[in-house]
Amino acid sequence: MIKPTLDILRKYKFKSVFFRYFRMLLTVMLIFFLVYTVILSAYYHYSQNRDLKFLSREISMKSGNYVDHVMGEVLGIYESAASSEYINLLLSKEGIPISSSEYQSTLHPVVYTFFSQVNKSDWIANVYLCSFKSQYVYSNTVSGKMEVFEDRDWLKRYRQTGETFYMMSSLEPMTGKEEYLSVCWKLDNIGFLCVQVELDRIEDELLRMNQQYQADFYILDQNQEMLYTVSSGQRETDEEEAKRIIAGFCPEADTDEIQKNGFLYALTRSEYDLSYVTVIPEKQLMDTKGIGTVIVLGAAGLLIALVILAFYVTEKIYQSIVEIIALFHVQGSEASGPDQDNWNETLFISNNIMRIIKDYSAVEQQLTRELKSLQQARKVALQTQINPHFIFNTLQAVNLFVMNHMGKDNEAVRIITLLSEFLRITLNTKDHIVPISLEVEYARKYMEIQNIKYENMFHVVWEVDPQTENLKTVKMILQPILENAVNHAFDYNSQNCRIHVRIRKMGDDVVITVTDNGLGIEGVVLERLRQQMQQDEIAENQHIGLLNVHLRIRLTFGEKYGVQIFSKPGKGTKVQMRMPAIAMISQKGG
Repeated sequence: MIKPTLDILRKYKFKSVFFRYFRMLLTVMLIFFLVYTVILSAYYHYSQNRDLKFLSREISMKSGNYVDHVMGEVLGIYESAASSEYINLLLSKEGIPISSSEYQSTLHPVVYTFFSQVNKSDWIANVYLCSFKSQYVYSNTVSGKMEVFEDRDWLKRYRQTGETFYMMSSLEPMTGKEEYLSVCWKLDNIGFLCVQVELDRIEDELLRMNQQYQADFYILDQNQEMLYTVSSGQRETDEEEAKRIIAGFCPEADTDEIQKNGFLYALTRSEYDLSYVTVIPEKQLMDTKGIGTVIVLGAAGLLIALVILAFYVTEKIYQSIVEIIALFHVQGSEASGPDQDNWNETLFISNNIMRIIKDYSAVEQQLTRELKSLQQARKVALQTQINPHFIFNTLQAVNLFVMNHMGKDNEAVRIITLLSEFLRITLNTKDHIVPISLEVEYARKYMEIQNIKYENMFHVVWEVDPQTENLKTVKMILQPILENAVNHAFDYNSQNCRIHVRIRKMGDDVVITVTDNGLGIEGVVLERLRQQMQQDEIAENQHIGLLNVHLRIRLTFGEKYGVQIFSKPGKGTKVQMRMPAIAMISQKGG
């Protein structure tokens, strides 16, 4: 079916209904594809946002847990200092007890042990114990009078605010480079504790943990003020903008997320009065997921599949059109229009259907005319039909009367006997199709009757091909032609009246020819007779038998068969009947 389809598509090109169907199906499928894509995209964005928030929260909590771990150590130092009675004793002493025997024997081991634990930490750089009474600062690095530490920003803040607890970022005053997170507590009213965490180490670890996400990290104090910013260096950090966005977090929530300007801000609140905010570019989170690529590739694959499906369905639908067009090609005739260049399959089929309807209408009209002619023929037959039993009984009565009064051997008896046999064959044969041998038999008897009547006026030559004797013929077609010859070809003065009956097979046809040497037919009369034969109607005239035979042959075998007549005045007439050579089927009785 591929070649006929391609031939039709080449013929009609883009005017073909194939492409119209294809466009319609493809449009419907594309609408479905767009709806599917919109729904999938909406679901994908919803799912992605959910996953992004979950992932950003996870990153923020992971980073926060790390800072909380550091703050846990800081809190441990505070709790150790606040609970140690020896440190309280140390801070409550007036003056500097370092040189006293009590310090050397009792306090120094405690202080040493305290600062030794601090020195083991990976994150804690400095610890300061300040005594208000002695105005002395004890440290794991450098100890001295408090006046020496007055320039330290963590101490300045205490002097200015008197806060009992605070956190702040601090710079090393000597170098101005190292940055610390200073966590400060007031120890009752006797002293002050400051623990400094190395922010560089925290920053390095946070960057290492989040390097694949290029995340920035903010540490906020209990007042939601920024203590420290860890920048990935991949973008310019705008702390003011970050502050405005961070201000939008829900104050009661332990975790929260805000999407803004292509970044995802994830908040995690700590038990140490700190808040951690992780800022991650959304594209970094998207890049970590292969879903986007899979969806795009899947959508492209679906689109290709829809195009192929639309083509396949169209081709299946189109096959019925191809089959219908093939039927018209098989018939051998196609309807054409005024502008075939603009045709497509629909116009081709509709025009051919109209042509078929028109042809059927013509056939119907022809059948109507033939039916009318058949009815006319039947009318003529009915007019001449006599009940067979009445004829037989009458002829037997006449024959018996003649034989009783005139004897058995006379012409009257012969003619009555021939007529009786002729009518027996004619009227007792129910079928209108008979073998040629039977048709010849009662034609012979008819001519015997005529020769008795006209005292052997006619010399009849019978030339019958034996091959034709069992072929079919329409009943009673030879007798009317002979009757026309007897009644119209000769007059009473005619001499040497010859009639030649010839039956032979010519190809696939049987041709019966009746030729006489009679008066012939005038040209005008002959032409009128031929016209009447073409009209398929039986006119009431002297040639009714000839027209009847012609019509019955055509009704039985088709319009290509029938009667032809040739005649010249003074030369005689030839009547030729043509029928298909069809053998009779023998019927054997049981």
